Order: sequence, then C-alpha cells, then structure tokens
Amino acid sequence: MKKFLTLVSLIILFDGITQAQVAVNTDGSSHDVSAILDVKSTQMGFLPPRMTSLQRNAIISPAAGLVIYNTDLNCIEFFTGQQGGWICPCSSFGTVGCDAVVVHGSYTEGVPLSASNYITLNVNVMKKGGFQIFTDLLNGYYFSATGTFTATGIQTVQLSGTGMPEYSGTDDFTVSFGSSNCGFSVVVQGIVPPPYFRSGIFLHHSTGSNIWGPNGSPTSVPQEMTLYNNIHGYTGSAAVAMNEEWWSPGDNEWATQHAFFEDPSPVTGIGYYLPDNKIIVIKTCFPASSMSGVGEPSDTLSPYSKTVYNYKWHWRHIINVMRDHPENFFVIWTNAPLEPYSTNLTEAALSKQFCTWAKDTLAQGLDPVFGTFPSNVYVFDFFHKLTGSNGVMLEMYAAGHYDSHPNAAATQLVAPQFVQEIFNASVAYELTSAMPESGITGDARITVSPNPCRDETVIHVTLSAGQMVEISLFDQSGRIVQKIIDGYLSGGTHNITISTRMLNDGSYFIRSVRVNTIRNVSFIVNRQS
Repeated sequence: MKKFLTLVSLIILFDGITQAQVAVNTDGSSHDVSAILDVKSTQMGFLPPRMTSLQRNAIISPAAGLVIYNTDLNCIEFFTGQQGGWICPCSSFGTVGCDAVVVHGSYTEGVPLSASNYITLNVNVMKKGGFQIFTDLLNGYYFSATGTFTATGIQTVQLSGTGMPEYSGTDDFTVSFGSSNCGFSVVVQGIVPPPYFRSGIFLHHSTGSNIWGPNGSPTSVPQEMTLYNNIHGYTGSAAVAMNEEWWSPGDNEWATQHAFFEDPSPVTGIGYYLPDNKIIVIKTCFPASSMSGVGEPSDTLSPYSKTVYNYKWHWRHIINVMRDHPENFFVIWTNAPLEPYSTNLTEAALSKQFCTWAKDTLAQGLDPVFGTFPSNVYVFDFFHKLTGSNGVMLEMYAAGHYDSHPNAAATQLVAPQFVQEIFNASVAYELTSAMPESGITGDARITVSPNPCRDETVIHVTLSAGQMVEISLFDQSGRIVQKIIDGYLSGGTHNITISTRMLNDGSYFIRSVRVNTIRNVSFIVNRQS
C-alpha cells in the first residue's frame, strides 16, 4: 500500500509539473481534458473538510467555489461568493426578509441571554427541506435556528439568542439564509446603577444616644461609618452616612411606634421622614423589656399592655407599613434589655422570647401570621448582644445598678456592629430593589439561611415541577462570583450548601434563572458579630 501511495504521489507530482492537470485513479486512465483534477474510484469517495457552521463562518475570505461538508446540516456546501453565501444543494432554499423582524426580550450588558431572547422573521420558502438560518457573532452573542421547512411560501421562523452582550449600544446584525441575507438591529442597555440606600436617620431616645457614642468609649457610630467607607472605598454619593435624632412623638414604646407608623399624616406620621431619608432606623428604650406576660388576642384592646402577644401584633403592623414603602430601607431594633437590679427573671425571659421570635421567626419569613418578610426591612438584634442566656443585661454593659443605659463597653461592642450590619443590609437591598421583590413565586421558592452567615450558608430551592435552573452567586458590584447550578432540578426541595469562607464580609445575592423568570435573594456574610 505504501508503495502504491508513493507511486500515486509521484504520478501526481510529475503529471502536475508537466501538464498542470492531475488524474487520481487505480486503472491508469488519463484525466478528462476539461478537469485540472480528475478523481476516479468505484470503491472509495472524495472526502472534503468537515466542520460546523460556526467553524465554516470563521474561514477568512473564502473563495467562490470553496467546498466543505457541514456537520450541522449533514450536507455538502459550496461558497458562491460574498453576495451569494454558502449553498447546500440538499437543503431548502428561499429568501429571508428583515422587514418584519421582531426582537424579543431585553438585552443588557453582562447579562446572559435566556429563552426570552429571540427574534422572529419571515422566510419566503421556494423549496422544502432542512434549513439553518443564522446571524453573525456580534458583541458576544448571535441568533440561529435549524429545522425543516415542510411547506413553501412565507414561513415565520424563530431564531434563539445565544451568548452574553459584552457592551451597551446598538448591534447591527446580518442574518443569512442560503444566498440571501438582510439586516436588523438590537439595542443593548447599559447596566443601570441601582439606587443608593446609604444615608438616613436614626430615631432614638437615651439608649440610642449612648450607642451612637462616644459615651466614654474609643469609638462611635460616626467613627465607624468613616472606617466603613474607607474599607469599602465609598466616597461622595456612594459613601454611607446617617444622622441621629431624638424621637419626639412620645414615650418610645412599641404601641407608640405602631400608632406613628399607621398615622397617615405627612407631618405627624412616618411620612414626615420618608422623602429625605433612604434609611430609617427605629427602636424602643429599655422600659419595653418590663413585660407582663405571654398575653392573648384580647390584649390588643389595651395597646400599651406589654405582653408578647401585643408586641408581635405591634411589629406585624409596623413592618407591614414598612413593606409598603420599598423606596426606603428600614431597620428595627429588638428590645433594649434591663440590667439585673431593674428586672426579674420572668420579665427577662418574656423579653428574650419576643426578641428571639423577631429575629429567628419573623425576620426569616417563618411567622405563619405575617408570612414572607420584606427585603427592605432589617432586624437589628440589639437585645441578644448585651444579655446572658437568661435574657438579663450583663452587668459589664450596664451604666450601673438600677440604670440600664448602655455603658462605654456596650458602645464599643455595638457601634461597629450597628454600622456593619445596617449598611451591609442596605447595600444588599440596593442590588435587589429594582429586581423582583423576593425569591418567592407561584411555582417556586428560593431562600437563604442562615442570613447573615459566617463560613457557610444554605440555599433552599423548592420547585413544584422539574425544570432547567441556573443559580449563581454575585457580589455587591454585580460581578459573578460562582455559578452554583446550571442544569436540571427535579420537583421538590433542594438544600444546597455553599462555602463563604473565601468571601469578604459584605453583601451578596443569589440569582436564580428559570424559564422566563428571574429571582434574586440577598444575604450577608458577617464574621464580626
């Protein structure tokens, strides 16, 4: 065989040199006079280069008459010239028109295309058969469709989008079908910066004043905000800032706050603060921890009755008003605790019971009465920062016997956590404020717990039926950190543990993409508390 191939090669070389015409065969016959290359065999075939349509499209300056085998179409194709394009004689043919092109979906730089991104156009089919219609690759994405035309005449075809727009602007595509082509445009939007939730007001009485500091401590909330800005590189309008104000409406009890939030007046109600403060922080003082019992539904007839039942009722109403104002971010403190000489173990246990419910049940969306917790509200668990296991304020944090005001040690402990937790949460809300409200929808649910977390957290995904799902982790600048799932998930509940050990403290969000649906859930990594 090697001798035969060598002989054939010599014949080709010699014949090519002498005549510039070649015959390749095994019977010794001469070439046809009209052919520069004449290949003859009854046992073997001619094998041209094999490639996909994308590989074919990457050929630089193809010559008219160039031949390849298209593995996408399973067909020989030849190039008829720049105007004619590639022709597959075994496929359908016709002309494509862009006068009726419709571009579907939204296109944003840095956002991968999904099933909602496609175009429709009309094709005048002159011959039935297989087809492939495609555009050029522009700005990181393209459109294409394959199938079979079973009828002639005007047919509407849907071309699916693939890829991810890299830059904003107008992309002018050329769509090709056989020897015809036409053009259409797609406008890619730039990433719209989310609104800032980085400045606001802290409404308080004496306990809040002490935590604001310095209160004899080496730090204060203003100092911690400066440090926070320096660490995160926030300057100008992006810098975090907050003013504090002695809350004037009354005695700073939950019943008073309840009435204040449901007051419709823009002068005497919460509406007074809404326009000028993206962040609003509220709290009560330590008398709120002088609780009288677990309570019952009739307690609501006496709003100032300090029972667990009444406090839950107040909070549900307050936070419901907060939910109605997604243009603001709210922070609500749990109770300020009482020091040992100002309370008893029964009162302390009741206050602990209420504050534990507020943080671990209500704020996690697990309260059967309230339901889903709004993303524009954050519960700052002040109570548990200063208490022991019995719910009594630790003496090391009290101003003195019979004085439950926080001392310098309490300020030094809480002021940094106040700044970190509140602004981490408000910046996280920036990322989702212009997006769907939560990870809850009719046939799916996505939540994250624990939140905030330290070294790991769990993504809980519940689907009513199996489907393709893409779940990714993004940082607060919108950059993707990790793709967690990109594939099929069966119906039911899935608990996906992710490690956060390599993440810096701060705000992140989980984006889940399903068929025509995007959901975002924010969470916080905080190792300081």
